[in-house]
Amino acid sequence: WTRSAALRSPLTPAVRRLPMRSLAFRTNASCGLSFEWLLDGQSLPGLLGVPEADRYMPYSLWLHGLPSGASIDEEDEGRILIAACSCGETGCGRTTASITDTGARITLSAFFSDSLDTQAELEFTVSAADFHRCVATMADAARTHHGLSDSERCTP
Repeated sequence: WTRSAALRSPLTPAVRRLPMRSLAFRTNASCGLSFEWLLDGQSLPGLLGVPEADRYMPYSLWLHGLPSGASIDEEDEGRILIAACSCGETGCGRTTASITDTGARITLSAFFSDSLDTQAELEFTVSAADFHRCVATMADAARTHHGLSDSERCTP
């Protein structure tokens, strides 16, 4: 439910809704596997203003599928994890989003990042097929990586 501009409080910032985007991800494999969400080839956390060091999620968060915000903090119920702190801890520097699934489309909105003083008021819509493909591929890659020996994980 969205309030019309006429009913919007002057204290409530307008949410910028952007056209349907293409969703993908990239990996960083330096002595461990991590993932970064991409929208039209650009870093999703980067579009929000999250510092480069805090844009990835360690593979260990993906072993059971899509990381929910609630798995990190009860206050994040109904949210998903978009990025984690560069230290690998999800309790500091995390970025989360509210997710709405309409069947054919997924909308990510109400972003919150511990890495930012001012939150980005953006809303992104992606195809549900792209979203679910990315989630499945990241979870599969995380489980495969988890099964490797330490020396195999840290190959230069």
